[in-house]
Amino acid sequence: MPVNHFRAATVRSVLFRAALCLALALLLASRALAAPTSIIVADDKEYPPFAFLDDTGAPRGVTVDIWNLWSRKTGIPVTFRLMEWDAALAAVREGRAQAVGGLFRTPEREAAFDFTGPFAEIPTAIFFHSSLGGIRGLQDLAGFDIGVVKGDSAEELVRARRPSYTVTAFPSARELVAAAASGSIKVFIADTPTAGFYLAQFSEGAEFRQASDLLRINPLHSAVRKGDRDTLAVIQAGFDRISRDEIKAIEESWAGHTLAQRFPWRWVAGGSAALAVVLGVVFLWNLALRRRVKAQTAELARSLRDLSRSEADYRLLVENQSDLVVKVDTEGRFLYASPSYCRTFGKTEDELLGAAFMPLVHEEDLPATLAAMKSLFAPPHTAYMEQRAMTVDGWRWLAWNDSAVPAPDGTIREIVGVGRDITARKQAEEKLRQSEEKFGQLFRLSPDSITLVDAATGRFLDVNDAFIRATGYAREEIIGRSALELNLYADPADYKAMVERTDRRGRIENFEFTALFKDGTQAVCALSSQLVVIRDAGYRISIIRDITAIKHLQEMMIQTEKMLSMGGIAAGIAHEINNPLGIILQTAQNLAQRTRADFRKNIETARSLGLDMALFEQYVRARGIDVFIEDIQTAARRAAGIIRHMLDFSRPGAVSRKTCDIGSIVDQAVSLASSDFDLQKGYDFRQVAIVKEIEDCLPPVLCAETEIEQVILNILRNAAQAMATASPPTPKPSIRIRVGAASGFVRIEIRDNGPGMSPEMCRRVFEPFFTTKAPGLGTGLGLSVAYFIVTRGHGGRMSVESAPGEGAAFIVELPASGQPRLKEAACAPAS
Repeated sequence: MPVNHFRAATVRSVLFRAALCLALALLLASRALAAPTSIIVADDKEYPPFAFLDDTGAPRGVTVDIWNLWSRKTGIPVTFRLMEWDAALAAVREGRAQAVGGLFRTPEREAAFDFTGPFAEIPTAIFFHSSLGGIRGLQDLAGFDIGVVKGDSAEELVRARRPSYTVTAFPSARELVAAAASGSIKVFIADTPTAGFYLAQFSEGAEFRQASDLLRINPLHSAVRKGDRDTLAVIQAGFDRISRDEIKAIEESWAGHTLAQRFPWRWVAGGSAALAVVLGVVFLWNLALRRRVKAQTAELARSLRDLSRSEADYRLLVENQSDLVVKVDTEGRFLYASPSYCRTFGKTEDELLGAAFMPLVHEEDLPATLAAMKSLFAPPHTAYMEQRAMTVDGWRWLAWNDSAVPAPDGTIREIVGVGRDITARKQAEEKLRQSEEKFGQLFRLSPDSITLVDAATGRFLDVNDAFIRATGYAREEIIGRSALELNLYADPADYKAMVERTDRRGRIENFEFTALFKDGTQAVCALSSQLVVIRDAGYRISIIRDITAIKHLQEMMIQTEKMLSMGGIAAGIAHEINNPLGIILQTAQNLAQRTRADFRKNIETARSLGLDMALFEQYVRARGIDVFIEDIQTAARRAAGIIRHMLDFSRPGAVSRKTCDIGSIVDQAVSLASSDFDLQKGYDFRQVAIVKEIEDCLPPVLCAETEIEQVILNILRNAAQAMATASPPTPKPSIRIRVGAASGFVRIEIRDNGPGMSPEMCRRVFEPFFTTKAPGLGTGLGLSVAYFIVTRGHGGRMSVESAPGEGAAFIVELPASGQPRLKEAACAPAS
């Protein structure tokens, strides 16, 4: 049993080792199968001297040579695809290339790529225009537009460390340096070998400086797409076969070598002999010169003493004034700072000397400051600027008068500036600006019309939007013209009266006038104006308010009060007159009956008295007694009608109301008007063209049908009589009646083409007993009663629109009491 057990254990051990060897062989075979047959390397096409395309389009550079060496070491062919840098990174990320030729390692890139070990180092630095100064590191670039290559590690560095900085990304290093050479940017960050290569290609490149502090020295890696471990292992294995000396040899082949020179001994010998002769001449000239120097030294000493006294006086003046005095070099570094400047900024002169002043300037004021500094290099070599600077008291506004100091050869060596704190003035200006903005908004957005007028000429200097909307004129049509030139006053005398009162009193309030607008419409306006004097010039500020609606409402209230007063008087007058009027009517009726020749009782009484009734009838007619009796009856009936109208004022709710169709009432009123005896007596109604426009689906109205009918009849009678008595008569008289729904009301408009009415007549047309008809043709109560019926009796509105020669329109609006009624198919809802 022990022997068998030993043999079994031996067999198991052999089998385990065989399996292990087999697995190792399979692993090596799989790695061998995974190795690529060729590699596509993507890189920047404009990144000399590391990667670029020569004039034939062939890839060249340090990185290209290192990869060619890698290809020879590994035996794997390498194909180069050089393109814009951002596109090269995208090609590897998207699998169109296997490796990036060379790039720096950053946290952002680590999310997209796997990196090999470093195989070279490249420094990155800040480059700035020679007109700038005080730039050593990234902290000095606030306020500048910083140029970088899109997708470059410099872009990631700036955005990560200084996210508030302004960064402009360019597709390639060539375009970045070209933008700097053209003046589009003054500061850029790039790798120093590449920047130096392209700056040398531009004549303006000599105007750029490299900051003394490098941003960083970047290890150069190759990289593959994230997760492509097999390709990364193959590439790293190839780089491991390349020694540091081989890479250094490639770098030196691109950097070049210093030219060796033989020492020129023959020329040295000849030069020495010539030098001996020159020294002898100089020695003799020196003896003569010493005598002259001794005499001029005494004169120079006196000048120095005078200069020293002048300098002391100048320093005393500068160091004891409140203004700030500085002197800087052409790069903005302090050469001198006065004590007042040091106190303002809380620094000693030693701390300021050699430092740049630009970091003290507010970020928003840097562009203007740079422009002012640049202007100092051109005649007249002076500049004025206002800027904010961080002082011991926080941000303060300073105004600077700068002067450049030219050297004898005309170049600018230093700049002297004298500054003053203008913070209080700036704050006052800001408050004034805010105040002007606030009052400007009040002026522009006021619902009332506001104007500013030159008091001397009367011409408009400014108007607000409400004035423009009201008048209908454009701002360009108003400014520079007067109200009289624009015909804004219907009566120019009103304008003259307004100006005289304003000039006499200094102000005027609620001056009423009729305004005439661009479209010919008129409105009653109230004007309040104030005369102000600014710098010996007079101005009128006026506020104009349209009170047409208010005046109309006042007139309606006055009319209503008159009607109410008439209502109180009417009852008493009616009762007092009705009794004697009844006796007169009864007596006139009896006289008419008892003078009739065909009346049986009259015949019997005359026969008993021996009177011939036929002769009596002839006598009555001959003497006109029958006409007298008829006139008495007519006058009595007319008086009774007046009394009946007056009683309507005292009994507004006496008539019962019901839901009515206004269209039917209008039709009935027109029918009655055509057969009315009085109407035919004054005018042949059949000659008047009646046009009715009655909407379907009108809402019903709760009203007294006979009263509304009377209102319409009175309006029709007045229109017919007005057209009949016009001089000359209206040639083609017509009345147009429109009935329609309008915002909770039923609106009746009766418009004629008669002679029209003046504004004064329109204001008084609803007054009791006001009439323009000849005596005996009107009582002046028809429209008054109509107005009372509509407004007091039915809670509606009644108004008139007219102008001389343009006819008249009476508008009656009655409150609707329900939904429209369906009368015809046109009223039915759409299916």
